Amino acid sequence: MKDVVSRADERRMFVSYLGQTMVASEELTLDGFLSLTPTDSAQLAKLKELFELGRFGHMRLSQLSGGQWQRVRLVQSLAKDLPIVLLDEPDAPLDSYWRGILWEQLAERCAAGHVVVVVTHRPNDLSGLATHWLGFEDGGLMVWESHPLVFPRPLVDRLFLGKTLDSP
Repeated sequence: MKDVVSRADERRMFVSYLGQTMVASEELTLDGFLSLTPTDSAQLAKLKELFELGRFGHMRLSQLSGGQWQRVRLVQSLAKDLPIVLLDEPDAPLDSYWRGILWEQLAERCAAGHVVVVVTHRPNDLSGLATHWLGFEDGGLMVWESHPLVFPRPLVDRLFLGKTLDSP
C-alpha cells in the first residue's frame, strides 16, 4: 500500500489538474484558498495580478462571481508550474477577454516545453494553438489529428452534426 501512495505522490509532483467544477467554500477567502496549495510565491503573485484578483484576496470564495472563482482556480492550478497541465473546460465560465488571457498563458507553457491538455467545447478558440486534436466517443478514441492549424473535419462532423457527412 505504501508503494501505491508514494507513486501517487510522485505523479502529483508533475501534473496539475483543474476539474470542470468545484464548489466554492463558504469559509475560505481567496488568499486562504490559494495558500493551501504549495506554489512558487513569485509565480502566484504574477498570476494573481494577471488575472486581476489581488483586490479580492480578503473576500470569501462564495462571494465571488463564477468567472472570478474560475480565475482563482486557474491561478491555483497554473501557479504550481508543473510540466503537465490537465484542464477540463477551463474556459466555460470565462468571457472572451479572460479566455484570451488563459490561452496566452497556456501557449507560454507549451512554448516552455510543458504538456497542456484541454477539454473544451470552444475548439475555435484553440485554432492555431493546438498541436493535436483528439476526439472521443463512448470512451474510445474517435479522431487523432496532428494538423495544428486546422480543426479536423471528421471531428467537426461527428461532434457538431452528430454524424458524418456521408451518413444518411
